[in-house]
Parts: sequence; C-alpha cells; structure tokens
Amino acid sequence: MGKLTEVIKREWFLSLLIALYLVLSIVDHSLLSNTPRFIDWRSLAFITALFLTSKAIELSGAFEWASLKALKLSGGSGRRLLMVFVLVIATSSAIIMNDTAMFVFVPIVAMTARLSGVSVAKATALSAIAANVGSSLTPIGNRSGYPLLLERVKQS
Repeated sequence: MGKLTEVIKREWFLSLLIALYLVLSIVDHSLLSNTPRFIDWRSLAFITALFLTSKAIELSGAFEWASLKALKLSGGSGRRLLMVFVLVIATSSAIIMNDTAMFVFVPIVAMTARLSGVSVAKATALSAIAANVGSSLTPIGNRSGYPLLLERVKQS
C-alpha cells in the first residue's frame, strides 16, 4: 500500500483524473463503452511514434553527441548556450511542427543543461517558448495554421 500512496502523491494530477473518470463512469454507465470513440487514435499513434523515435535517437547516443557539440559551440557560457538553443529550436519549429521539434530538442536541452550546470527547468521553459514563437512564423510549424493554409491554397 505504501508504494501506491507514493505513486498517487507523485502523480497527483493523473490520480485526480482517474478518480474523476471513475466517478463519471458511475454517474454515466455508457462512458466506459463510449470512451474508445472519444480517443483520437491516429494522433495517439503519431505521438507514440514521435516518443519512440526520440527514445531511439537518445539510446543511439546522438543526443549526447549533440549536447557536447552545443557545449563546445557555446564556449562554456550558459547564456550563450541558451541563446543557441533558442535560435535553433525557433528556426526548426518554423519548418517542422513545434511538438515534433520539442520531442527532438528537449532531451538534448535537458542533457546539455545538466552537463553545463544551467537550470534544466529554465532551459526547458525557454525551449518551449522558442518552439511556440518559431512555429507561429509559418503555417507548417503550428497545426492550427494548416486549415488556414489549405483555405488559401483553395482560393488561389
């Protein structure tokens, strides 16, 4: 029972969502049978594939190699290191979707931040901001821009 309590405390938000789902399932008995219809399985498969690809790249040592290159490029300066990451992530997020960029860059940013003594939380937060700003520059970088792009193409 002690391990379960520890998991519930550590994953309090997930635990709250599970408890809420169970309560709603009691109130609405059809919820359990209808739940699979509410899940966007293609998006879930896509995100799973991104996660697995990111993990494979990490296990290959490519992230460590990129981290060491980034450290070398920054000349040991934490501020310069963060600026390099912000520019690279913002640029890549304009070309590929921002969530894809984050799946690729967050492990590199976290590893490099740990190696350089920079706050991992600060580096990750700046990366997220850079990805969102970069993705807003093009319709490709942000999924919400796709319908607008398609509409423009239809009008041309």
